[in-house]
Amino acid sequence: MHPRTLEVLTMIDAGGGRRISDVLLAQGRRVPDAHCAGLPDLLDYRGLDTPFPFTLTLPQRRTGHAPAACPDGRGVRVRYGAEVTAAEQSADEARVQASGAWHTARYLAGAHSMVRKAAGIGFHGGVPDQVGWVGDVQLAGLVEHARHHWHQELGHANVVPLGGSAARVYGTHAGDSQLAAGQARRQKSAVQPAGTERDADRHQRPASARAARPG
Repeated sequence: MHPRTLEVLTMIDAGGGRRISDVLLAQGRRVPDAHCAGLPDLLDYRGLDTPFPFTLTLPQRRTGHAPAACPDGRGVRVRYGAEVTAAEQSADEARVQASGAWHTARYLAGAHSMVRKAAGIGFHGGVPDQVGWVGDVQLAGLVEHARHHWHQELGHANVVPLGGSAARVYGTHAGDSQLAAGQARRQKSAVQPAGTERDADRHQRPASARAARPG
C-alpha cells in the first residue's frame, strides 16, 4: 500500500477515534524502500513529503477487511458475491440491480465495473506490456527484512515480510517484460487460473499483474 493510499484512508472514520489508515498501520509492516515498475533501483520513500514515507505491507485479506468493517459497524450490510447487472439514475436517486433485485440509493459508486460503464465514464490507460506474479505465502522460516533480487537476464524477485513466517513474494521473469501490444494479455491468460482478478487490464505498465489471488 503506497503513501497516497494511506493519506486517502485517513479521511475515513473507522470508529473509536481511529481512521482506516490507523487500523491498517497497526496490522502492517512499514517498508521504506521497494522496487517500482520493474526498475532495478530501489525507490526510497523516506524523502517524500507525506506522513507515510513508506509502503505498508500486510496480507490482502486484511487490506480488504478494514474498510469493509467500517460500514458493517454502522449497520450497513455488505453483500459479497452480488453481481451487478444494471444501473440507472434519475434527478433524485440512483438504482442498481444486483443478483436480480433492484436497490435504490442517493449515490452509486463504481470503478472498474459495470456501474462506471453504464454511467459512460471512461477508464483511460495504455496497453500493458508486462506480466508478473505475486502471492502471500507461509515460508519455512522467519523473514525479518525485505529482500530484493535483480538479474538482468532472469528478471527480479522480491520477498517482503508480513509478520512471522508470512511473506509476500512477487516478481517478473525477464521474458515477460517489454512485450508487444496484446502479448501481455495473451501471456497472462495462459497462466491465469479461472475466476482470478485480471490486474493487467487495469494499469499501464503494472509492476506486477496478479497471476493468482493471495488468500
